[in-house]
Amino acid sequence: MHWCSASAPSTEHGLLVALTQQAADTAPALFAQLRAAHPSPLAALGGYADCVAQMGASPAGLAHHLAYLQLDLTDPDLHRNVRAQAHASRVAIRELLDDAVAAGELTAGVDTSGLARSVEAVLSGSLMTWAFYQEGTASDWLREDLGRLLEPYQPGSC
Repeated sequence: MHWCSASAPSTEHGLLVALTQQAADTAPALFAQLRAAHPSPLAALGGYADCVAQMGASPAGLAHHLAYLQLDLTDPDLHRNVRAQAHASRVAIRELLDDAVAAGELTAGVDTSGLARSVEAVLSGSLMTWAFYQEGTASDWLREDLGRLLEPYQPGSC
């Protein structure tokens, strides 16, 4: 099936666009739920790592998500929504990091904007490397890598 054509958009394409728009629109609500469910900003960030890890609950599930990512990256309508979702997630990650600084979980002066981008990169890359090794759970793998990224910014670290 070809998603780009000169004719009217297909019903399937319209549904995919609607799904990606919904995901973009609900990203802030996901982070609000994570904040409500966890006692601290860094614990909520760990909860987000668990959400990302759900895509890798099985190698077949991750392959499914990657297949959709191919569409998301090549179709302009889908890409616009996926980019909006990624942007909303990065903003929410930065807010968690800002709150972690305010709560003393991270040291003052941390570049939370740059660190938010690094969190995104680590979680995405970590999910891929977990798929290669499949050692333990995806959630444990991502949380370990996230912890290594954040450790130098935590009070009392060397």
